[in-house]
Amino acid sequence: MLKKGPLEKLIIIGLDRIWKLLDVEKRPIRKINYYWLTAGIAASLLLTVSFFMLWELNRKVEFSAIPTHGVETKNNANSLQKITLPDGSHVLLGKNAHILVDENFGVKSRTVYLTGEAFFTVTKNEKIPFFVHVDNLITEVIGTSFKISKPTSDKMIEVSVKTGKVSVYTRDQNSIKKSNGVIITPNQKAVFNIMSRTINESIVDLPQVIVQNVKKSDFEFDDVNVNEIFKKMQEIYGIEIIQVNSNINRCVFTGDLNGLDMFRKLDFICSSINATYEVRGSSIFINGEGCK
Repeated sequence: MLKKGPLEKLIIIGLDRIWKLLDVEKRPIRKINYYWLTAGIAASLLLTVSFFMLWELNRKVEFSAIPTHGVETKNNANSLQKITLPDGSHVLLGKNAHILVDENFGVKSRTVYLTGEAFFTVTKNEKIPFFVHVDNLITEVIGTSFKISKPTSDKMIEVSVKTGKVSVYTRDQNSIKKSNGVIITPNQKAVFNIMSRTINESIVDLPQVIVQNVKKSDFEFDDVNVNEIFKKMQEIYGIEIIQVNSNINRCVFTGDLNGLDMFRKLDFICSSINATYEVRGSSIFINGEGCK
């Protein structure tokens, strides 16, 4: 008969207490093969520990897959620091930001790893895409200008586009062939939540005019149908504007909107036709009863 060790004794006491709590008829404990019971529990614990160690290792590899070879630049100044990459692209590094340029930059891809805030102006090269890695977020571009920042806390990463188009995505944890991402264009931004691993599209806080040769008369209106005004604003700012109620198209607006940012323009137009607007993702929806 096998001698009972401290672990076996604890197991016996534990089982005895569980049976008492459940008011189950106690079975003869002496009939239990304590050796195999102990071995089974030990194997289960080993499998559990191994699983979590493997998960933690994979997580660390995923979130810290930053190369150790390359050229690293850190901005220790209080002002922006401009650096030029080997392909002629420019980067404005924010305070305390640093960037690592992959040692194989320009061979098959142009890859950099960023910590902190930076504004990129990327030289166009359709054959060699440009990648910016920030934590687990990847921004892919061909030729454009955009900004990467953490506007509120270390839990968020924001990518906003000034010119061109970028793809912002994060790799699926279960498959390298699946990605969660969005495509954003000028005056749009993608906000990545590091904790939930979700990406949301939105509009930048201060949209800029994206077309050339905008004249003062473009924002002066005299009894002009609001549908025409919204179409013009959509073209000038590159942001989709949708009228929920078709009766809104019957309304007219008179006024001078020069000197106002895009959202202030919308405030004036909507207040004059008893309507409201809301931002949904990267679009603007106009709500109201409209005009007869």
